[in-house]
Amino acid sequence: MPAGAEAVPLDEVSVARGERVERANNEARVVERRGHLVQRVSIRRDEILVAVLVTASALVFAAGARPRALALPGTALAVASALLALALTTNAYTMRFVKQRVGFYSSYVAWNAFSRVSAFEMDRNAAQIFPLKNPPEQYGGDEYPKSMMLDIDGTAWTPMMGYTGDPASIQFLRESVLYVVHHLKPGGDVLVIGTGGGRDLLAAAAAGLARSTAAST
Repeated sequence: MPAGAEAVPLDEVSVARGERVERANNEARVVERRGHLVQRVSIRRDEILVAVLVTASALVFAAGARPRALALPGTALAVASALLALALTTNAYTMRFVKQRVGFYSSYVAWNAFSRVSAFEMDRNAAQIFPLKNPPEQYGGDEYPKSMMLDIDGTAWTPMMGYTGDPASIQFLRESVLYVVHHLKPGGDVLVIGTGGGRDLLAAAAAGLARSTAAST
């Protein structure tokens, strides 16, 4: 310890560390709640919802005016309400013709607190799109999980694979050079920064690691 430095009791260090962890957990819960709210009100609908609220407010404020003054906000409210009903009951606002695609952009679109996430169907399974020791055609069959590609904000792409909870169904991940570290240090702890579609976490599970931590920005 440097001269003049004062030792900090271990219990104080533990308390400070616990407070930092609690703050981080609280922030994560806030972000999660925002994500749930965004999921309930889709981004492609919330502008219309705002329009409904604004025009309804205008109609309320104009209620004491002459009848002619109610025509404009009343008409605007009717139009905004019709557009909102269309958004809630049809796929009229689903993205299509994006990036020179014909038809709908993806099979599924959702929003979280940060990004737009699209999912694309694939005709190959999770083993066939992965660098393994054998050619892709040798990994055909129903024993391998299905796969989809996720597009985050139209720029970041990451694979996502189905998982039933049976570790035997993902043992093929152990063959890949991408996860050779699990062979170099069996039983080690894993920190995954940027979880993407979760394949790195599944690889840790396939390797039988008892503890995995994931962090996404």
